[in-house]
Amino acid sequence: MSRLTIMINYGGRWVDSRYENFEAKAVLVSNTITLKELQKQVYDIVNVDPNDYEITIIAMYETMKGAEPVEIADEDDVRAFIVESHRLRPYKIPLCITLEETNLVGSPQAP
Repeated sequence: MSRLTIMINYGGRWVDSRYENFEAKAVLVSNTITLKELQKQVYDIVNVDPNDYEITIIAMYETMKGAEPVEIADEDDVRAFIVESHRLRPYKIPLCITLEETNLVGSPQAP
């Protein structure tokens, strides 16, 4: 089974299509990783409960006009990210993580 090193950037914020003030972690994953497995890996890295937070995973692809943020939302996105990550380049394509709290304290609960 082939492996791939990916860069996970988290704890930052988006400013003008740039992810800033983040922490980074390199992780080794299978090149057949699924979206669900990638999401679990990210939840473990950022150390939050999936029941309390929704994550958004954005790949920062380099283009002729600079970096282009693209959401990783389904299996096709994951496969495209893996293919692009395997191309010979002097850098890694970072995955930038945004968290949104879904279980807000004090929010009204549905009956």
